[in-house]
Amino acid sequence: MSPRRPQRSVDNKRFTRGRPQPPALADICDDESIDLVFRALNNEVRRGILGVIYDWGPAGMHPSDIAARFDIPWQSVSRHLNVLIEGGLLERRDLVYGRVYTLRADMLEWTAAWLSEIAARGRALDRLAQRGVRVAPIRD
Repeated sequence: MSPRRPQRSVDNKRFTRGRPQPPALADICDDESIDLVFRALNNEVRRGILGVIYDWGPAGMHPSDIAARFDIPWQSVSRHLNVLIEGGLLERRDLVYGRVYTLRADMLEWTAAWLSEIAARGRALDRLAQRGVRVAPIRD
């Protein structure tokens, strides 16, 4: 009798085998997930990795191709890729011929929309301030 494969949990999360998994878009509303997104974007190399994968195209990019474009050790590239996955900005797919990394467009679009909403609120507050309206801060 062959060993049983692990079954997916009721909430349909992936079986991770200890690898970092991106947060689901529905779960991004908590502060910890937002912090992970901005932590991932807070590094020049990680932003460069996102740009390289974007330029490569939607098929995804092999990790050795990513590492070849940066003058840093492979271990550092691997660490940066894991931070981008934890932040939800990249997805790792294991294929027959190897592993590829692709952008998570849904998370990037969500991040852009969230920033646009914050900017719109800031512009609205600026317009009120120009009219001389004082806005009291919200207290918890």
